[in-house]
Formats: sequence, C-alpha cells, structure tokens
Amino acid sequence: MMKDSAPKATPKPDKGEVSKRKKSDQFIFITAVLDMTWQLAIVFLVPTIGGHELDVHLKTSPLLFIIGCILALAGCFVVLRRMLGQLNQSFTHPESKK
Repeated sequence: MMKDSAPKATPKPDKGEVSKRKKSDQFIFITAVLDMTWQLAIVFLVPTIGGHELDVHLKTSPLLFIIGCILALAGCFVVLRRMLGQLNQSFTHPESKK
C-alpha cells in the first residue's frame, strides 16, 4: 500500500490578487479594532465610574459599583459579539463590504 505524500512546495498564487486582497483585509481589520477600542472604553468606563460616583454620593459603598461592573461586562460582551459578527460577515461575504 502506497501513501500519498504532500507536495514539496505550496503553489504560489498570482501577485496581483493576493496583495490587493491582503491589504484590503488588513485595512478592514485595523479599522474594526480601532472602532471596537473606543466602544469598549465607553461601555466599560461609564458604568463603573458612574457606579463609583453614585456610591460616593449615596454612601452605598460597593453596591452600585458592583452593579456598574456587571453592566460593563455585559456591555463588553455585546460590543465584542457585534464586532465579531460584522468582521465575520465582511470576510466571508466580500461583496457586502462598505
């Protein structure tokens, strides 16, 4: 019984199609990461700082801060899930890019 072996070298694609596609994908990824960064900062900082400030004002030591942290984690999950869905759609369906 003979075993098939893998090719010795990977075939190289045409120069034009790979470089254009790769740069476009890199640009989409970088803009998505920058967009996600400020969204995560806002979604995390507003509830935690707001909870802390309300705790100081209402003298309810850690209660509202903990609620703010839970809300911040839920918000981060929503932002990450939405961004991954958008990236997945843009990379799997290139014709639907904006």
